[in-house]
Amino acid sequence: MKYVQPIGAAANASYVDGNPSTGVEGSVVPAAALEHPQREILAVITAAGLTPASTNLGQLLQAIQMLSSANGAFIPVGMCATFPCTTPPTGWIERNGALLSRTAYPDLWAFAQASGNLLSADSLWVEATKGKFSPGNGTTTFRIPDHRGEFLRMWDSSAGVDVGRAIGSFQGDAIRNITGMAPPIHGGYYNLVSGAFYVDSGITSPTIFGETNGITRIQFDASRVVPTAAENRPRSVAVLACIKY
Repeated sequence: MKYVQPIGAAANASYVDGNPSTGVEGSVVPAAALEHPQREILAVITAAGLTPASTNLGQLLQAIQMLSSANGAFIPVGMCATFPCTTPPTGWIERNGALLSRTAYPDLWAFAQASGNLLSADSLWVEATKGKFSPGNGTTTFRIPDHRGEFLRMWDSSAGVDVGRAIGSFQGDAIRNITGMAPPIHGGYYNLVSGAFYVDSGITSPTIFGETNGITRIQFDASRVVPTAAENRPRSVAVLACIKY
């Protein structure tokens, strides 16, 4: 909406109040200055699906809240987000690999078809492709990606950092290779090992020529230095993965 200045005033000039005692003439208000803001407000109220009512002075606020909420058009269908709750907010659904009705979620199905991330058959939706959509049963359903328990990585898109990955593809955990060696050990010098290396001594060898000796063995155990688990992971906070429908 364009600003409408007082009649006879320069562009973008401010309105002033009249003051008879000082001879200041008040601004002359053009009709557009009154009509245009009302029409703009009315457009917002009706866009939210509300019926304008002269007795309700909170409709503009209500309309803005509705339009900017999870059901509003300001958030594009297919947008992924996370929430610190166990139930998706209104207008969102958990990214859990579920089969959905194409009729119940028409906008999300349209997004899936245009995403470039839709498999040709549901039978192809496996662990390695669980970040993709599938056509479901081919007629009435479709499947959404499953991002539960996973960290997300930005698609390489020809950057040359994570080469060979397709959008929505799964990637297992890995670390850079760890190499090392232990030199020949003479006498008590095995006590010089440190960090993840440790001495496993006292292993009994067979008796040879009437003598039995302990054998020293060097072991490697990363848990002696860093926290370990059955997977490689950074520190994290669990959140609910959702997609806008």
